[in-house]
Amino acid sequence: MLALQETIKEKQARHREAREQRKLKLDQAHRYLIEILTERLQLPKSDVEEFILDSLSLQPYDDFFSKGGRKSLIYIYQESDPPGIGKT
Repeated sequence: MLALQETIKEKQARHREAREQRKLKLDQAHRYLIEILTERLQLPKSDVEEFILDSLSLQPYDDFFSKGGRKSLIYIYQESDPPGIGKT
């Protein structure tokens, strides 16, 4: 059980580190996209940034911004209530 907990903690640490690395890579183009999404989805800027940072990679965004790259990015957003604990 202790080994499993260490593995989970190690994975969480790697995830946090990778997320921080993605945050450092955000440039003006990414920030512009965040502004557009914030306005269109009527969400706080921090929520939109968190959504992008939680992606496994910024590669789709980089491809979109590169010359001759992707022509579109697709976002699926659905509002919902958080799951309740102990609800039936």
